[in-house]
Amino acid sequence: MILAREYATLDVPRELEFATNNPSLFIENRAHPFGIDEAQLCPPSAKLDKFAERSSMAKPSSFESYLARGGLPGICFFREAQVRRDRFEAHLDTLLLRDLQLVLQTTTTGTQLKNLVRFLVPNEGTVAKAAYVFEDQGVASFCMRSKPFETTDIFRGLYANLRQELIYVRESRGDIFTYKTHDGAWVPLVFKTSAWTVGVIPLDDDQIPRKAVESARSFLSHYTDAKVIYAYAGKTAYAKTGDFRTLAIPYWWLV
Repeated sequence: MILAREYATLDVPRELEFATNNPSLFIENRAHPFGIDEAQLCPPSAKLDKFAERSSMAKPSSFESYLARGGLPGICFFREAQVRRDRFEAHLDTLLLRDLQLVLQTTTTGTQLKNLVRFLVPNEGTVAKAAYVFEDQGVASFCMRSKPFETTDIFRGLYANLRQELIYVRESRGDIFTYKTHDGAWVPLVFKTSAWTVGVIPLDDDQIPRKAVESARSFLSHYTDAKVIYAYAGKTAYAKTGDFRTLAIPYWWLV
């Protein structure tokens, strides 16, 4: 899982001097996402975070566009939204009225099947006994129609993107699961390989609630080599660390 393609730490004197005296040049021409460690050493007058926010190639709009379009080649590349909607409708009909019947004969009507799918989609990752995610998020978005952006969207978008690192890259294959306890601790996304374990907790904003902190603490005590990322939504775009095992960053920096 790549959190930064280029990295600089400001406890190196020349890096700190560069960032302080010329923050715009310090940020420009970097590979994004660009990670800056010990950023608190840079004086506020340099406004390094403002230059970093303007320069970042990662944007929430790109994340939301991915959720809306999905990844089906015969659909996602059409520019017109209505054309994509028509294609999604036809794709769903094919899946439910033809393909499903080849696997399992059912007398359930097409309308009932579509209603079932539309019931399941908004609850991705939130079912009590089992977490589930749709294969293509464009189909999921189509079934949900229009609704406000929420943490469930962060969950399904990050799962769809980050799972590729584990499923399709041989060197980093591992498991994806949800961490839940009887005490209410919940880490919706966990990526585990033989080399590392990372839990991801989606949040509405950059204010980390107590429940999320307690969930992270439970998870980290269970997986002693793990780390936790709080992936938050909102207008701010900066990284902050609680300790060496937790990190809070904008959700779109992960894709």
